[in-house]
Order: sequence, then structure tokens, then C-alpha cells
Amino acid sequence: MKDEHRDLTASMVVTASDEQAVADGCYVDPAQPQHVIDFLLRFACHWQGRWAGQPVELLPWQADDVVLPLYGWRRADGRRRYRTLWLEVPKKNGKTLLAASLGLYGLLGDDEPGAEVLFAATAQKQALLAHDAAERMVKKSPALRSQLKVYTANHRIVDEESGSVARPIARESNLEEGLNWSTIIIDEVHAWKDRRLWDVLEDGAASREQPLRICITTAGDDTSELARELHDYATGILEGTIIDTSFLPVIYAADPEAEWDDVEQWRVANPSLGVTIQEEDLEESARRARVSPAARLNFRRRRLNIWVRQAARWLDLERWDELEVIDPDDLEGERCVAGVDLAYTTDLVARVLVFQIGQVFALLSKFWAPESIALKRQQLNRVRLDAWAAAGHLELTPGDVVDYRKVREQLNEDAERYDLVEVALDPWNATHLATELESEDGIDCVMVRQNMSTLAAPTSRFEELLLEGHLRHDGNPVLRWNVSNVVTTSDPSGNRRPCRKQSREKIDGVAATLTGLARWLLDDIGPSVYEERGPLVFGGERGTLPQ
Repeated sequence: MKDEHRDLTASMVVTASDEQAVADGCYVDPAQPQHVIDFLLRFACHWQGRWAGQPVELLPWQADDVVLPLYGWRRADGRRRYRTLWLEVPKKNGKTLLAASLGLYGLLGDDEPGAEVLFAATAQKQALLAHDAAERMVKKSPALRSQLKVYTANHRIVDEESGSVARPIARESNLEEGLNWSTIIIDEVHAWKDRRLWDVLEDGAASREQPLRICITTAGDDTSELARELHDYATGILEGTIIDTSFLPVIYAADPEAEWDDVEQWRVANPSLGVTIQEEDLEESARRARVSPAARLNFRRRRLNIWVRQAARWLDLERWDELEVIDPDDLEGERCVAGVDLAYTTDLVARVLVFQIGQVFALLSKFWAPESIALKRQQLNRVRLDAWAAAGHLELTPGDVVDYRKVREQLNEDAERYDLVEVALDPWNATHLATELESEDGIDCVMVRQNMSTLAAPTSRFEELLLEGHLRHDGNPVLRWNVSNVVTTSDPSGNRRPCRKQSREKIDGVAATLTGLARWLLDDIGPSVYEERGPLVFGGERGTLPQ
């Protein structure tokens, strides 16, 4: 890293992904974002409202939180660090102007021969919004008009000298034509109801040195599956549960737990308040929201950037991070129960040893995943299981499924190292493993049904242990990731348990933990009677095999 870049780079290390980027040789060069700012001041101009005809001068948040990191962070070889920007901000904060401006920079200022800039949306009308804004900016700017030609009929902005072009693209477009985009502006991702266009665009920049994908949206609801996936991914990077040095998350939103009509929260969520949007505009919308539940829902989503009708995450990740990390060697010989979750052998499998020492419960975790799934997740820009495997937090097994023999071998190692009282398993697909462990290895097994009557007590107790600080864990980031994903469901009596369908990602480690904790809460752990009456089914009829 160059000396002149060192201090600025250090000041911009915010997330664990930033730390990894610096370790990989990345640095911040302020000359690059300044080039963007100067380009816009010189060439781009407003086309409507009170600023019509004036140069585009970025607002502080646009310059400092978007342009500076997006264009300033460089890889060791000088190319841009980031390949994707995820910008989430409420309506009326200048998203369209910013999108059009960065699109024009990608067309002319990015030093990309034959640049192809796409303005993408699921519908042509939506795709045209930012593209039409760019067209109007060109027509208003003498400098841009002298270099670019605007073909309004077929929606093209062309630099004939370099062969560069900007155009809109939508789901209903001819997606079979060859794509080789250098910059792509993806507008209002919350409206994308499926992945078809996204997947087509995914491979459309394979030959570019530093393609840039700019995603700009407001919050969505539970129908916004693609946007929710990307929102959760961005949130995971901000929280440190996901490491991705090429993905820049920028999210402006009110606190979903705060009062929605708190003016201070309006200011938190709307960085352009007082410039492109006025407080009285928000107050007018708020007046309707106070008397209309539908308007209130709309205000929270569009004005405060709060995802609506979404299930809330169960556990406080900050409290988890405050817990003491325990050394597995300190637990040798101690009594424990192994909770095992085999839910889907085609993805993540978990074993968590649950120890009770006085009032404290300690957790030691082990995870497995198939190599093919790890590769697929990497290709889909999901959680990097391979990175966790390289660090020893997860074991990848050959093929498409986890080999149960790996789990059995681990449990036998556990029985030698610790006082393993029994193995508690989710009954799903576990009968064969339980039979082998009991009949061939002499390890007692108990089946724990994954229903409300069985899991409500350990769910409540786990939450209490976390709040009281009476938990210890081994620092495994895979378990932390699982903790960050859990969403619970409840019954009319207020009992709760984890819900896989509503949880935003994998929760297998937490499921295994609760399965093991359920056995401790029974306070009846003792000699096995497995060989006399078969594996017990906890939460169902005792002494019967799961159906």
C-alpha cells in the first residue's frame, strides 16, 4: 500500500470485509472518486425543477458513502475493489439522478473501451426512468451533446468515437442477444418478482476487467424474494457474518423498533432531507398514515425504508458477540449431550455439544456441507462456505450430500474426549444413524421431535441464557451465522420455536443446540434403555419410532 493512501484506507475500514480487503492488498485512492465528482460537475447537469441546467453536485452522503468507497477502494493491481453496490434508500432521496449520473460516467468517464451501460428493470417502463433521465441530462449539457448522440426512438445513447452505448433492458426484452455490459444500473430491485433477468445479467460481463453492478432500491415486502436475499446479504456484510470484499452495502433506514412518526427517525432514514425532500412532505404523508393502516405500512416501507410484513430476527447478535468464547480443551471429560440436525444432507449438517456446568451452558459446534453445494453458493454470490472450511470451521465432504459416516465418526470422537451422555437427534432421516450409533458404537440416542410442544421450552431457555450471559460458545462463525438467521413462529398461547421457512438463511446449528438443550431441561438424563425398547421419541409417544 502506498504511504499517501495508508491513513485514508485505515479510516475507511469499517467491516470485517474491509479488514479482509486490506489483508488482500486493497487500498483507497481518493483521486478516483474525485474524478467521478469532477466529471459530473463538468459534464452532467440537472434537467428539471429549481436546479434545471445547473451542474450535478453530489450531496454529502452520495459523495462520502457511495462514490468515495465505490470508486476509491482499489485492488492491489489497481482495479476497482467493488463489483456490486447495494444502495437502499427511501423514495425522493435522489436515487434516479444518482443512477443516471453514474450511468453516464460509466459510458464516458470510466476509461472502458466499447463500454456497454445497461439500465435494467423487470418492466420496460421502469427501466426507462433512469435511462430517460440520462437522455435528458445529455440534452441539457452542451459538453455531452457534443460527444454523444441520443436516439430517442430506440432508446440509445451512443459515443460513436469509442463505440460505447447506453440502453435500457427489461425482462420482456430479447434476452437472447449477446450482452457484454461494463456498468449496469439495476433499479427498484424490490419489484423484481423472479430471478430470470438477474440470472441472465449475471454472466453478461465475463470479458470485462472491472464490471460494476449498481443496485438501487427502496425496501420491499415478503414478496420481494430477490431483493430480500440481497438485502440480507448486504446486512450480513455490515454485521460481519458474511465476508465479501467485492460487495458494497449502503443502507439508509429507520430503526424498525422505533416509533414510525418520530421525526428523528425520518432524518436517519432520509439523507437528502432538506434538499430533495422536505420535512413537511413527510408530515403530510404521516397524517394519512396515522388514520390508515395501509398508508402507515406504505410510509414505513417507502419513506423509512423498513421492510414490512417481515418476520423479525429472534436473537440479538451483539449479545451473542459479548459471550465468552470457551476453549474445547477446558471441557474435556465434562458431561454433555450432542444435539444433531440432519435436516437436509444436501446442504448444512450440524452437531452441537451442549454442556451444563452449574448455571452455565457451553456449546461446541461442528458443521458439514457437500463440496458441490459450497461451489453453487459461491457462484450465486451467497455465503462463502469454502472460506469457513479453509479456516477449519466447517468440513466439506465430496459429492452432493453429506456422508453420515462423517457425523458418526465425529460422535465417536466426542464420546472418547467428553462424557457424552446421549445423542439427541431430529427424527427426520435419523433412524439409521441412531441405530448404528446405539447397536454398533454403544452411544445412547434419543429422538427429539421438532414441534412446538417439544421446542418451546428450550427456545425460551436459550433466550434467557443469552440475555443473562450464561452461555459460552467456541467462537465458530458458522454457528454465529445460524444465530443471526433465526426467526421464530408462535402459537396462540405465546409459545415460540424456530421457523426454517421464515428464517432468512440456514439455522441448523441453532436447531441442533435446542435439540440438545431440550434433553437437559428434562433433567432425566441417565442410563440408556435403548437396547430394550428402541430409540425414544421425545415430543411424541415414548418408546416408539418416528413415523
